[in-house]
Amino acid sequence: MIIRVLAILTVCLSFSVFAQPIDETTSELTIEERLVSIHETLDAKKAEKKIINERLKDASSILQERQIKEELAAVEDIIQGLEEEFVTIAAGKAKLYVEPTPIKEEFDWRKDLQAIVEPLLGQMRDLSERPRKIEELETEQALWESRVDELTKALESLNENQNIVSDKRVSQKLKELVASANSRLTSAKQKLTLTNNELNTLLETENPLWENLGTILKTTVVSMLLHLLLAFLSAMLIYQIISFLCKIPIWIINKRKTQRRLVLAERLISLTKRFLSISCATLGYLVVLYAFSEWLLLVISVLVVVAALISLKDAIPQYLVEIRTVLNLGSVRQGEVIKFEGIQWIVQEIDIYSRLHNPALDTELRIPITHIADLHSRPLQKGEPLFPTKVGDVVMLEDNAFGKVKRQSPETVHVDFGGSIYHYQTSQFLERRPRNLSNGFTVYEVFGIDYSHQADINEILPVFKKAILDALKASPYNEHKTYFGFEFDKAAASSLDYKVIVGFTGAVAEDYFRIHRFLQKAAVDAANANGWGIPFQQITVHQA
Repeated sequence: MIIRVLAILTVCLSFSVFAQPIDETTSELTIEERLVSIHETLDAKKAEKKIINERLKDASSILQERQIKEELAAVEDIIQGLEEEFVTIAAGKAKLYVEPTPIKEEFDWRKDLQAIVEPLLGQMRDLSERPRKIEELETEQALWESRVDELTKALESLNENQNIVSDKRVSQKLKELVASANSRLTSAKQKLTLTNNELNTLLETENPLWENLGTILKTTVVSMLLHLLLAFLSAMLIYQIISFLCKIPIWIINKRKTQRRLVLAERLISLTKRFLSISCATLGYLVVLYAFSEWLLLVISVLVVVAALISLKDAIPQYLVEIRTVLNLGSVRQGEVIKFEGIQWIVQEIDIYSRLHNPALDTELRIPITHIADLHSRPLQKGEPLFPTKVGDVVMLEDNAFGKVKRQSPETVHVDFGGSIYHYQTSQFLERRPRNLSNGFTVYEVFGIDYSHQADINEILPVFKKAILDALKASPYNEHKTYFGFEFDKAAASSLDYKVIVGFTGAVAEDYFRIHRFLQKAAVDAANANGWGIPFQQITVHQA
């Protein structure tokens, strides 16, 4: 018992000498003085820990052992806090010790996903870490302040009771309780001082919220966008370089003009160029993100690429047909003719976007390969027209509409009818079966004479023919005449009909109806000159 009393007195003396709580003047001390003070306090606490460990060995009851363990835990907590504060001050508030990262042995997708989004979430967590830490320290500060008040009141009460107690055994017990209360009070004050110092440090270095948001924006979002831009630029550069390198053999093939163009080789190089360009550009994009450790963007990009590849699974048969077409091995061949949307086109180039050309329409179409891969082409015949008309041609439609073509395109055809422009959809124009008079035309006219000249039918034929031919020779149309024919046509109901057939070049196509009228007039003049009667439609009524 005497040894315990001496130990308690020693602890009390050590508390009074070394373990005085740090007051507000501590912040005015130099670093050396603060380190010396903390080191002396640490030595005192370590000596106190040894004494408490000896007391723990001599504990006689479970209650006393639990009380001593609580004292030991409080002292160890203070020792750890003092050591951390000593290292923090000595290292200039820099982290001297860092816990090693545990090695991941087993695959855990949740941990891997956490590692991917950890940089972004870590930055977002930093926004609330300081307020949470301050709130925890304020809560701990209030706890230790209330604890100091309680222990102070308990110690005052124990001292008063010790003065009025005369029993030696009770007095000895009160002395032990006073020593224990002093120890706990000192520990509480030490903990309160450490908490106050840490709280003051956080409050002094606290930044406004907008500064934290600016830091997050600068360090995370801006860097992510910059790395994403660099990845895109790298992919574009790789694509252009490979495309340029693959064009060199195509240029060599195109320069061999004396030989047949190697379409298959050119198409194969073009297809290889696209595959290599897209594959290498995608790989370069992913490598750049990997080099900058942009795991979130990298995973999202990989998922997009994988999803795109999976989506191509059902379209593989169609892609094989398109690849054959691009290689000029399909049903559509480069340089041949196809019929697309009712119009004939020359397949000028087969590619992902193929080029179709029609000289008569003076235009080209860029058509996706998917639109023509299922069509069929044929060789172009020499001199074969790809459209029934061209601009400037005189046409006659199936409904006897007549005029000159002013403009034609794959969508519309504009025809001038006596100064009025009519607009036809190209498909409607072709459905009306236009006659192109500018390529040459033939005029048919029938002229009848009276049945009273029935006996002279053979003599009339050469005279009639010569009269029409003489009229043509005297007209401006004679030089454009390509054919002339005159013959008996038929014995009609009220006349003997003769047919005149005259062919002309397209130079007088605009006079088509005028020529009809000219031939009718020439026939009437011949009948008048020879005294031939011209019948007219009549109705004869027979009476019984």
